[in-house]
Amino acid sequence: MSKSRIAENDSHLKRGAKKKKRPTLKIILAVLLFLVLLIGAVGGKVYFDVKTAVTKAYVNPPTQMTSVSLKKKEAFTTAILGISKIDGKDVLVSADMAATNPRLQQTTVINLSTSALLPDNQSLLTLYNSGGEAAVIKEMEKLLQVKTNKFVRIDLDQMGELVQAIGGVSIQNANEFTAQGFKFPQGTVALNNTKEVAAYFTRLNTGDTKKILHVSKKL
Repeated sequence: MSKSRIAENDSHLKRGAKKKKRPTLKIILAVLLFLVLLIGAVGGKVYFDVKTAVTKAYVNPPTQMTSVSLKKKEAFTTAILGISKIDGKDVLVSADMAATNPRLQQTTVINLSTSALLPDNQSLLTLYNSGGEAAVIKEMEKLLQVKTNKFVRIDLDQMGELVQAIGGVSIQNANEFTAQGFKFPQGTVALNNTKEVAAYFTRLNTGDTKKILHVSKKL
C-alpha cells in the first residue's frame, strides 16, 4: 500500500470528527494521488480509481502552512512532492502544486520540473538535497506566488504495491521502450504488478525531462 503522507493543518479537522470529515478527505486524497500518477507517467497518463486504495498518515508539515476551512469549502493549495530512492539516496522526482476548489469540485495542478534552473541558478532537485522538503515548498510558493495549505509526500517506490492492490492500471504510453525485461509498446499498456510498475518508472528515474504542465481534473 502506498506510503503517501498528508500534512493537514486545518483546525476544523479534529480527531473526534473523523466520521463527518472522512468522505471529504477520501475525495481530496483520491484526486491528489490520481494527479500525481497522471503527471508522473513517462509521457503518458495513468487512469484508475484510487479511492479504494488510499491510506492516510498525518505528519507535521516541513514548513509553516496557511490554514483553511474545509467545512466552509474554502479553496486550498497542496504541495505534492514525489520522492524515489535512487542509488540508496532519496531523490526529488516530481514537484507539483495543486489548487482545489471544493465548491466547483475542481482541482488544477501545476507540475514543475525538478531539474530546470531557477533564477538563482539552482534547481528544485539541488534545493531538496540541501534544504529538504521545506526549501522546495518555499521555492514553489515563490515561483507560483501562492501560499501552501497542505502537504503530501508520495513515495514513488511504493506505487507498485498500490497498483497491484487495486488490480492493475491502464496507461496511454507515448513512446515504446524496454526496461528490466519488460516491453512497453506505444499506446495502451497494462501494469498489473510491482515489477512492471518499477520497470515503467525507471524511465522517470533515469532523468525523464518533464515540461511544466497545467492539468485540470473534475471529480
